Amino acid sequence: MTVLQEFTFEAESILEGAIRNAEDRARRYTLETSKSEHARQTTTVENRVATICANIDWRTRSFKIGQNESGVDVMKRAGSAFSRCAPGVVLLPAGGPLNESLCSVRYWRWLGGEEYQLKYSNSADAWTVSDANGTVLAELKSSISPIFGQTSLPLLRISPTVRSEEERLFFLLVLVYSETKRLDRQG
Repeated sequence: MTVLQEFTFEAESILEGAIRNAEDRARRYTLETSKSEHARQTTTVENRVATICANIDWRTRSFKIGQNESGVDVMKRAGSAFSRCAPGVVLLPAGGPLNESLCSVRYWRWLGGEEYQLKYSNSADAWTVSDANGTVLAELKSSISPIFGQTSLPLLRISPTVRSEEERLFFLLVLVYSETKRLDRQG
């Protein structure tokens, strides 16, 4: 099993601030979101290592990585409404209780490349991006605010097998977009 590289957000908001390598605390990405009076405009991701930039245009629902741009409706398709979050766990027949929490499943593809599965697990408070073989390539753990105790900051994990910076940025945009939309739905 591949150990995922960990990156920590400096703040609860995934739309503003730095993302640092958890190992050496070096700043890897910076996110900045411009807003109008009533809505988000653009979230820009700058990479401190490479010279490539990426952004989410919230008004047009599109991603741009480097010089390439694509709309969310082109990149994303829905999966089954009753997908399982954990392998080997089955849903009981109609009328019976569920022995796991349902999760949201989507499929994303950047510019006609490989299709990736995106799942959200309520029980883990996390999004995962997997390839066709089920190998986890990236994960975003949500910020958690317990009633008592300290709020945990969001945590990004990326597999070291993901070598292309464009692919890393695509995963980061998908995770930030999906988590932001989930939080918007929660109100």
